[in-house]
Amino acid sequence: MNVEQLTLFDIPAIPFKKQICLSVGEFAKLLASKGLVIGQTRLFNKLRNWKLIDKFNVPYQRYVEAGYFKIINERFTKGGNFPGIYLKILVTPNGQKYIEERLRNEGNGNRS
Repeated sequence: MNVEQLTLFDIPAIPFKKQICLSVGEFAKLLASKGLVIGQTRLFNKLRNWKLIDKFNVPYQRYVEAGYFKIINERFTKGGNFPGIYLKILVTPNGQKYIEERLRNEGNGNRS
């Protein structure tokens, strides 16, 4: 099975080193499947409180360089004819491991 063919539901079954980068929302769903019930909004709040991302939800450069996050440009159209670009934040496998461990160590991964 190629990485391109994987769905979110396949991710827990693959070994950690073969995981792919996930959006924060997808990562929140993965955490919920592992027993850490935290939604996308609460996860963003945690990342801001931990000073991993700024108030605009953009990761600080040191965490991008450390390999916790990846930033990509995504295109969108507004009203069908106005092309635009926004930044999409992806959590890398290293970032996924770090955030999950930090949530578990905090002991209240299901609260903000």
